Amino acid sequence: MMIKRILTIVAAVGLSFGAFASCSNDPTLTGSNTTGSNLVFVQLDRSGKGGLTEVFSPYTRHDASNRAGVLADETATQGDINTFATTYGGRSAAISAFLQNLLAPDVLEFDYSQSGDASYLGIETNGQIVDTCSGTRNGTGLFGGRGLYDDVVDATFGLVFGATIPVISLRSNVPNQSGAVPDDLAEKDGRAGRPNLTTDNVGCGGKHFTLAQFPYLGAPH
Repeated sequence: MMIKRILTIVAAVGLSFGAFASCSNDPTLTGSNTTGSNLVFVQLDRSGKGGLTEVFSPYTRHDASNRAGVLADETATQGDINTFATTYGGRSAAISAFLQNLLAPDVLEFDYSQSGDASYLGIETNGQIVDTCSGTRNGTGLFGGRGLYDDVVDATFGLVFGATIPVISLRSNVPNQSGAVPDDLAEKDGRAGRPNLTTDNVGCGGKHFTLAQFPYLGAPH
């Protein structure tokens, strides 16, 4: 098994293409070089696992988290997950621990020995999260990564507010986890008169892409 850990996107990475030489007033520049091929950029944002910062971290920590390296930010991210899951989510310590071990650090794993489509959290959950809008997923579901049609936000909401963790925990490959996580019966999924917080209510129709050309965005609604 050849597993790699990667970041999906790091905004404002160092580039030396001449096309960027005119960005002399770019606030991401540091130092005295603002033209030519010696531009220096700093990280302003990062995006790996769906909604990790937006859902779990307090707004006052967003900027620091986005600028930090994933390993340097791992402990703080775990603290954010625990606070949100146990306080606002009302979840058990066992479910919070599973979330922390699953979602931190903010990297995506992929196994290029597997065939088929990208599968969000496919390695860690042994392919048990099926959140694609493109219909039946091709391949083993163990490739990992993150596909354009993976509904990653709903997957995150299902983990923190739904019954996903008790269902998938026994067969998952999450680091520092073993055995099944008991259901704490504290789901906010519409049952027993409770609100349904397991979806962002953005259906598959909102995921329209032009796959022939980067950055693959479809026409605006």
